[in-house]
Amino acid sequence: MTWRALLVGVVLIVSVGVSAQVPDHSGTWRLSRDASEITKGAGLTGLGAGGAPTTLYVTQAANGTAVVGSDINESGAKLYQVSAKGLVLERDGTTEHLSLSADGKTLTVRITAAAGSTTLVYTKTSAVAPCEQWPTACRW
Repeated sequence: MTWRALLVGVVLIVSVGVSAQVPDHSGTWRLSRDASEITKGAGLTGLGAGGAPTTLYVTQAANGTAVVGSDINESGAKLYQVSAKGLVLERDGTTEHLSLSADGKTLTVRITAAAGSTTLVYTKTSAVAPCEQWPTACRW
């Protein structure tokens, strides 16, 4: 085996190992108000009334980023950096950290801002309400 082939093999093994360590946060997530600790003024700004959107939509790309949006403000979707520790966004003195439970069924969003901290707990859902119940116009 040549050094080049050996090097390519090692790179492939390492890249597979690294990608396996990063959980996939993609999906539709519903807010569990009972499990959440919501502080007024410390929320997901731009993604929902009062900073706690009822539904989050997460799309995670292979390039190390994830897009998080909600029904309330589709144009306010945010771009997060993906890591083994979760999705992170730091901006204007606010840190948003999204982490996934070991079983992949719970998404916890911790927001730290000047106004305080908030913990939003979401559960994964595969059920989507009929288009007529969406807060925005149906597209089909």
